[in-house]
Amino acid sequence: MNHYDQRNTYCNKSILRSKKGMTLVELICAMVIGTILIGIASAYIISAMHLFGNVERNAEKKEITDRTAGYIKERLLYAKNIWVVESDTPPTATEGRQVLFIGDEDGNVTATDGYLFSIGESDTKPVNVYGEDLYRQFKISLDFNINVPDKAESPKVFGFTVHACKDGKRSYSNKRTFELVNAHENNEPTNSVSISGANKKYYLIFDCPAEDVADSVELDGDVQKELTWTVPKTGKYKIQTWGGDSGQVPLQSSDGTMQLLVSLEQNGFGGYAAGTVTLKKGTVLYLKAGGAGDAQPLDSRDAVIKGGFNGGGAGLNVSTSFSEYQRGVGGGGASDVRVLKDDLYNRIIVAGGGGGVCAFKKYNEGGNAGGEQGVDGRNTIDEQRGRTKESGRGGTQNAPGINNLPSGSQGVIAASFGKGASLERCKTFYSAGGGGGWYGGGAGFGGGGGGSSYVLTASSYKPESYFLENPSYYFSDIINATKTDAKYAPKPTTGNNGFVRITPA
Repeated sequence: MNHYDQRNTYCNKSILRSKKGMTLVELICAMVIGTILIGIASAYIISAMHLFGNVERNAEKKEITDRTAGYIKERLLYAKNIWVVESDTPPTATEGRQVLFIGDEDGNVTATDGYLFSIGESDTKPVNVYGEDLYRQFKISLDFNINVPDKAESPKVFGFTVHACKDGKRSYSNKRTFELVNAHENNEPTNSVSISGANKKYYLIFDCPAEDVADSVELDGDVQKELTWTVPKTGKYKIQTWGGDSGQVPLQSSDGTMQLLVSLEQNGFGGYAAGTVTLKKGTVLYLKAGGAGDAQPLDSRDAVIKGGFNGGGAGLNVSTSFSEYQRGVGGGGASDVRVLKDDLYNRIIVAGGGGGVCAFKKYNEGGNAGGEQGVDGRNTIDEQRGRTKESGRGGTQNAPGINNLPSGSQGVIAASFGKGASLERCKTFYSAGGGGGWYGGGAGFGGGGGGSSYVLTASSYKPESYFLENPSYYFSDIINATKTDAKYAPKPTTGNNGFVRITPA
């Protein structure tokens, strides 16, 4: 057989073998490999199912402990007295007192795990707070930690841990530690103790606080200028402040009636500052409602016209041949809230007062208060003539407004921290006073500058002598607006004096 025939015969045999399919050995090997692959896939599937089941169970345990811990903390936060008592017999919940404990399905206190029960003054038997619908396959247990520092004025700290349990074993824990707001009223203080609920029957007894009726306050500058207020309970409060407006210039017409020499729209109006802040029970606040600048008497000549309460700068008028125009009024005072001490450097929120206006018919305007910066006063005639420096500038966040008065002016008192500028002695020129504010506005020949407003935050400017930089008094949800801003909230009264309002947030 030649070489060609041998190769052809070999190829034909190979084709015949391929038509017979897999051998038995090959088939067995394939089955073994398939079984291994199926086993690996099954292991991954089972592991994933276990993982999903664990995640689901952990979510259940977290929900159980979160809700239980939240319920306990909510009731203890304002409690006046707290006792953890070991006893087999449930105590009686007298008036104003509540009892919490871990009990079995029938409401009997248990030394192991169980459900959270409550006894209030009106309850005839223990009440299962959540029932088995929440706990499902789990139960709970509690541990307590009470910490009373040595100093009597220091707050008591209460801690507890809620454990989710199954078959008597703890499998998930949720710990809470917080200051007791009314701890200084506790008449039975105890040094630091840790109490484990394991194998012991404990009752948590506490006195519920009375309802606080004065949880808000208002100070109307039309009625009262200042007020001291003590925060009734710890929480978030919304504080709103409206600054005082400038004074007004009258004019007597030919028929003897009083009219206004300049329109109300030309006045400098107080600003609006508001925000939300967390305040602790017992904190003393000092409220100031900025006064409106004094209305100018009809027959006033060579007179100083006082600015409004709390920093409004005084205005000045003089006697000249056209004296009906030579009239300037004072700026409005700022409204503010001070914490811990009645001092300008303890202000945490300020609404500036409007700048005063000088009488020259429709040509002058007092600057509105801030905003972060008070608005400059205006003299539109001088502006048309290219003279723009004869009105006071508004106060800013870190500096008072600049005075812009004719040369030769005397008796000038510059604006400063909290106070608007004044011109109190001059025989030639009249002047409008600056508005009070965080920083006061400058005095001017046409109009006084408005004072700046202020709200304390982490990034807000703090002068060197500021009382502290404490995050506890930082505001959120801040509004700082002039009267023409869209965010300006209408003042609760129609008067020209300032207003302060504090309400629970």
